[in-house]
Amino acid sequence: MTTQPTAPLAMLYQHTFNPRQTHDSEDITALAHSIAVNGLLQNLSGYRDSKDGIGIVAGGRRLAALQYIHQNPTEFEGGTLPDFDAIPVNITADATLARSWAGAEAATQRPLHPAEEISYYADLASTGATPDNIARAFGCTTAHVKRRLKLASLPAETMAALRADEISLDAAGHLTLCTTPEQHAQMLETAIRNPRSGMWLKQKILEDRVEGTDRRAIFVGAELYTMEGGAVEEDLFAEEMVFADEALLQKLFEQKVATSAERITAEQGYAKTVPIFETHVSYTHTQTLTRPERIPLDLPEADAKELEQLLERGNNEEELTDAEIYRMDELEDRARGSYSDEDIAAGTAFAYVDRTGKLQIEGPYLPRAGTQTATDNEGSATQIPAKPPITQGGLDDLKRIQSLALQTKLIDKPELMLDLLAFQLAHGLPGYAGPLNVQISEQAITPSNTDEVRIDKRLTEDDESLTTPPAEAFTAFKELGKAHRNKVLARTLARTLNQPFHNPLNAALCETMDVSPRDVWTPTADNHFKACSVPTLDAIWRELVIQDGEGDAEMERFAKLKKGEKAKELEALFNDASVQEALGLSRAQVAAIDAWVPVMLRGDH
Repeated sequence: MTTQPTAPLAMLYQHTFNPRQTHDSEDITALAHSIAVNGLLQNLSGYRDSKDGIGIVAGGRRLAALQYIHQNPTEFEGGTLPDFDAIPVNITADATLARSWAGAEAATQRPLHPAEEISYYADLASTGATPDNIARAFGCTTAHVKRRLKLASLPAETMAALRADEISLDAAGHLTLCTTPEQHAQMLETAIRNPRSGMWLKQKILEDRVEGTDRRAIFVGAELYTMEGGAVEEDLFAEEMVFADEALLQKLFEQKVATSAERITAEQGYAKTVPIFETHVSYTHTQTLTRPERIPLDLPEADAKELEQLLERGNNEEELTDAEIYRMDELEDRARGSYSDEDIAAGTAFAYVDRTGKLQIEGPYLPRAGTQTATDNEGSATQIPAKPPITQGGLDDLKRIQSLALQTKLIDKPELMLDLLAFQLAHGLPGYAGPLNVQISEQAITPSNTDEVRIDKRLTEDDESLTTPPAEAFTAFKELGKAHRNKVLARTLARTLNQPFHNPLNAALCETMDVSPRDVWTPTADNHFKACSVPTLDAIWRELVIQDGEGDAEMERFAKLKKGEKAKELEALFNDASVQEALGLSRAQVAAIDAWVPVMLRGDH
């Protein structure tokens, strides 16, 4: 029987060969609790490069967890503490083997598929294990376990779809919000047949309910809502509540805004405060009113000088920090002064809740000259705003009718629609400011190291700024012709293409159009090879240099090199014809080098 080698914990340290040099503190704490429950299930692997210690090349997380247990023993009372004088360690004095251990563990670790993890947790829970017990055993958080157990309650067909990767883990989480088997079946079919963003699926599922992030839910709060009989559901995956009764929530929202308006009137002295249930004060509310002038305030000398300096820096297009911008706004607002007591006492304020769920006050407003007057019970005349010519709802309907008329006219003019789209993209107009409510999101294409990366300038150049009125600029744009328009569309839409690595259709385009990363990139030590593990570098050299049954000595020489030396030799292999010639490579091998791409970017991977 072979005795397992051990070493005292005090002799162990994390070696630089270990690919993972940093660890999340919460992850280490969770793993420490798992070791205290289960023991050390996998040995560490270490390199004895000195007489004073053993550098751990594989198992750095386990080492950090053991050190945490040793430093915090009282936290693990009731558990089984490891023998800190005899930690199981596979030990070698061979640097090449130590590097191989380090790379092998990093490359071969594969986490459980979510469906497998869910099933396993569910089996443990069925035997009486609590989420806390499971979390400690598996070295994860209790919240993570609760989310997995929630997913375990999904129907079998949904779990099968998750296991087959027909739906994402996010989509499965959203499906836990379905309230009936019929809704669940419909939404599952939708998620499989028409996979969109998880947020879209969630919105479809919650059509008759309200998310906890809704401004009304934030303002009312779960406590008041449930006191009034409202039901809430917990969305474990968004860590928020779902409000089931939208009608009740809306009623409580309007009541609370109205009550807040009364309080504002009493506390701040306005003549009245009008509650507004939209996210802003609209023209309908203020068209017969006007804002009084503020009484300017002379800032203290130091504040005035600070404001002057901030404004000067801003005018010179010097970038200000968020704190400096906030300070500048604060000082400007103070300098504008405040309203007179008389204007506040005679004025109307408006109370509304913004999109973040915060109560906002806007005022005071005074009646415009020429508005109607009324007599109060004591016989004194007071001005009252004239009745608006149309309600806000009526105005909104007119806006929609105008949009309907324009859309109806344009639906038969595809060329004009393409002109509008290209014009908007050419000038970088956002959806809210352009003719079309479309938002283009450019995808990142610039790697962290651009050495030997060839980027077409059309993919990075800035859009033209709009320097003339939109209608005039659009006329000028159309006069440039279809060729210019199509060039703009191709250039701008190309920037939005999703990564082929994650998009099956774009991956198929790469294949049919014979697209290769090597068209724009040549690998070097800095832009690729330094990111590869040692076993990966060895595999590339073996693939491109070593012929079947030949070259064992050359492979042995390369394997003994340090990682940096291997990266430099591979760079020379790809970029220096004299190196290829010195190695005696055939034309076929040189062609393979010219066409080589990493395994993970190959179409059959």
